[in-house]
Amino acid sequence: MITPAHIGFLGRQGYTLDTVLPRDVTIDVIEKIGVSYGGSSFECTDETHDDIKRVMEQAAAVVKDLLVGFDFIIEDITRAPAEQKWGIIECNSLPFLNLHHYPLIGKPNNVSKYVWDMWDEYLLRKA
Repeated sequence: MITPAHIGFLGRQGYTLDTVLPRDVTIDVIEKIGVSYGGSSFECTDETHDDIKRVMEQAAAVVKDLLVGFDFIIEDITRAPAEQKWGIIECNSLPFLNLHHYPLIGKPNNVSKYVWDMWDEYLLRKA
């Protein structure tokens, strides 16, 4: 469905719905990204460099929340963050665990098990 947001975004790029793009030219049609907007989900936890995982754990410690998820951008998930440009886009207090369970690309990862184990351990410490 085309919305005013689509038309506005196209207009800011100098295009309209009637624009015919030159061969091999691609454009975005909306600034939003994500699976619900036609994006892809990649499950790559197993391939993620250990230093990236450590950095995300440090960032989570700063937030001081039991469960957070980070959207981040990096050139190569298999290389250390110190070797490349990268950045955290946002921190989510309600991360989409289903993206790990049902990725469009990659092997499913039962991250809910780890969340359950974390809560179980947390509650045992509180008791």
